[in-house]
Amino acid sequence: RTLFSSFVNAEYQLLDHFKIYPTVRMDSYSDFGTEISPSIGANYEIIPKNFYIRAQLKKDFTAPTFNQLYWSTGGNPDLKAEKSYTYEGGFTWQNTIGNHWHFELSPSYFHSVERDGIRWIPGPNYIWSPVNIARLRTYGAESSLKLSYQSGPFQINLSNFTTWTKAYSLKNEQQGVDIAYKQMPYVPQWVTKNNLQAGWKFFDLYINQHWIDSRYTTADHS
Repeated sequence: RTLFSSFVNAEYQLLDHFKIYPTVRMDSYSDFGTEISPSIGANYEIIPKNFYIRAQLKKDFTAPTFNQLYWSTGGNPDLKAEKSYTYEGGFTWQNTIGNHWHFELSPSYFHSVERDGIRWIPGPNYIWSPVNIARLRTYGAESSLKLSYQSGPFQINLSNFTTWTKAYSLKNEQQGVDIAYKQMPYVPQWVTKNNLQAGWKFFDLYINQHWIDSRYTTADHS
């Protein structure tokens, strides 16, 4: 495989506190052809340095990897490249309270539609193999919350990252099984991570917690 890639990005300030970020990427594969993938993002500061909203619209192209194509015990040489359109938006609110506290809240919404999305599924004899899902929709929300305190040599940092995801096929086309609008196997709806870091002079304490929601293991949820 021979791959040639190039991209051009720019930053334009259209109004006070309003910027756009256009990008164009080109990928040329010897085995999957040439694809142009544009994207555009925008950022508007409502309260300078404290509150801003953001949005992005993009097209993506991803060719199958060699493992997906030729893995000795499950590769699929008939895979197609996956293409997707994604838009997302959200805001960031950050502020410093007094001389010691700082917080940042950053929620987002995302929505993506993929054509020929590549997913690994279990097959005969429990051998996993990648397949193309004709049309796959993924949408959800994610939120990041950070809180920090510092006074002299003492500091403490708390963070939470939570994601809710809905991912499903728009067509019934997997081995004759009705999978339309059912959550994709092994994709949890909820994931959350919590982190605590406390430090004093040369000492640091780290506590991490990661929780993943239950997941389906079959396409038809049987």
